[in-house]
Amino acid sequence: MATKAGPASREQSAPPADLLRRLRPEDGLEADRIYRRLRAEDPADRATHWNHGLLLKKSGRFHEALAALDAYRSAGGATDEAFRWNTGICATGAGLGQKALDAWLAQDFKIVLGDDGMPLGGFPDVQVRISSRGPLGGPPCEPAADVPSYEYGWVRPRSPCHGVLLTPLLMDEPTDVGDLLLWDGAPVRYKEFEGHRVPTFPLLKVLARGGYRRYRFRAEQENAGLVAALDEALPRGAQLYVHDEQVARLCHKCASSGASAPHEHVGPPARRFVSGKLAVPPGVSLGDVRERLSESLRVRPAVKLAVPALHRDDGDLAAAAQDEVLWVQLRDNGSVQDG
Repeated sequence: MATKAGPASREQSAPPADLLRRLRPEDGLEADRIYRRLRAEDPADRATHWNHGLLLKKSGRFHEALAALDAYRSAGGATDEAFRWNTGICATGAGLGQKALDAWLAQDFKIVLGDDGMPLGGFPDVQVRISSRGPLGGPPCEPAADVPSYEYGWVRPRSPCHGVLLTPLLMDEPTDVGDLLLWDGAPVRYKEFEGHRVPTFPLLKVLARGGYRRYRFRAEQENAGLVAALDEALPRGAQLYVHDEQVARLCHKCASSGASAPHEHVGPPARRFVSGKLAVPPGVSLGDVRERLSESLRVRPAVKLAVPALHRDDGDLAAAAQDEVLWVQLRDNGSVQDG
């Protein structure tokens, strides 16, 4: 699978608009006005059509972006790799399956129209960079205080530019596991995973929600990996995804003297706390998930797990109340971490 859409611009354009195209989304409004004026004044200027199309793509205005790309071609612009990639991306964002398919076939991808009318092919998993402030193409969202600025999620591509997010994220918005995503074609990084160089692409738009029900959990385990192993017992498609593992210990020397120099910790055994997200896809019974988790916990007495919202959504308020008590205990006890 190719990993980038090609050069962002191959010709010179008006400097003010080019500069604004690389700035904040609100500055793009001024760039848009400049481009529209310049295109009206000189319809033969290929570079202005091209750069305006890239701005419109980044803004999530895919139909308008396609019109600008067509104007670029009509003005004599090359229908090369960069043109086909940007056409494929914008057509996918606009929901124009056949137009997107034609662009990918012109790039010699083995791809067909799927049952949803959009391109479908076999591609290796890649990563997408997701901003807590929203996709490049909007809409913007206000990030929660306890989430990172960016997360990197694995996606299973259906085409060179869109696919399903596989990773339950720390953030809840703008996207999460199971959603159908559109990404831009120029990688923001490459990273090695198990000997393979995997590209990461920037998120352009959330095309469709996956309908997953998502529940945050807290847990305690005697040994690393015990909570993560609970995932194996879940129904197909459900995930118990660990975001964070911490070790908390009460050291008598630390407590009595506030010693900061390295020393042997004296006191009760370390406690291992875990937090993460349980994701349940559409069609999977919450009761089945609860039953399987209960069975797994019965054979793993070294694990304590609190998922109060899961029980609440399944109508078991008594179990939810018990888990809420455990949730508070795990949160408070996990506040002392091993340095």
